[in-house]
Amino acid sequence: MAPTNSTQRATTTTKRSTAAKKAAQTRAAKQAGEARAELAPDALKRPVDRVQEYAGRAMLVQLGAGLAAYDAVSGLRREQVEAELKRLEERGSVARTRIASQAELVGARVEHLVQSGLTAGQKAATEVQQRLASLT
Repeated sequence: MAPTNSTQRATTTTKRSTAAKKAAQTRAAKQAGEARAELAPDALKRPVDRVQEYAGRAMLVQLGAGLAAYDAVSGLRREQVEAELKRLEERGSVARTRIASQAELVGARVEHLVQSGLTAGQKAATEVQQRLASLT
């Protein structure tokens, strides 16, 4: 008696399921083995080796940051640099002019105060002379 279609399908399905389970188990075992292999060298390292590795990585990070900064600066075109310098020069010129005008105002105020002080001093001296003259 030949197997029926439904029996063949069930057998085929069972075989596929079994094969898939074995493949999953093999993959899991392989991944666990790789994870242990990755952990093992780290666990066997001496503290000195770890410090040396961290120092090397820190140096590489700094080097990478320096190269990134260099790339950013070297990427500027000459026209961009000249335009930025001109903008900064103009800004400095405006600030210098503003400070000079403020200095002139302060100078004028000081001159006015000195002149007022001289006038008040002369007026006081005149009054003192008049009082002395009236006493004699």
